Amino acid sequence: MMFRISLWLVTIVALGFLFLVLTYRFDNYMYAWQARLSWGGKPFDGLEFQTASINKKAAMVADIISNKRFIGKSIEQVKIELGAPTGGYFNYDTNLTYTIYVSGETIWELVLVTSHETGVVQRVLIYKRCCSVTKKIIGILTK
Repeated sequence: MMFRISLWLVTIVALGFLFLVLTYRFDNYMYAWQARLSWGGKPFDGLEFQTASINKKAAMVADIISNKRFIGKSIEQVKIELGAPTGGYFNYDTNLTYTIYVSGETIWELVLVTSHETGVVQRVLIYKRCCSVTKKIIGILTK
């Protein structure tokens, strides 16, 4: 009897942890297909990206990620095409971030993750900088 209760407790804790991990991933990051559904799939245009309002930039993000437009490019090359970074900090100073969509407290950013050794872009992702549900849940649980 005690073994069954322990097994149920372990199962419940494991499933709760898995739920938080999956929720964190889908609450804080966005895939290119999700960006296309949310903001549209406009082809990337460097000049337009630099001059567009924040929320208009979001329409070009799916194209940037799907076509791996900046993978392998240097920080300098990225800045020429996208302009000066407009976003917040993401893990390291060498990563470039561009604010692409703002709705209320929610801020989405295009993040270009660079190699510390070579200085070239390795990954491009869409990250929610503010107001994720899972961050609030974790904050409540750790108080």
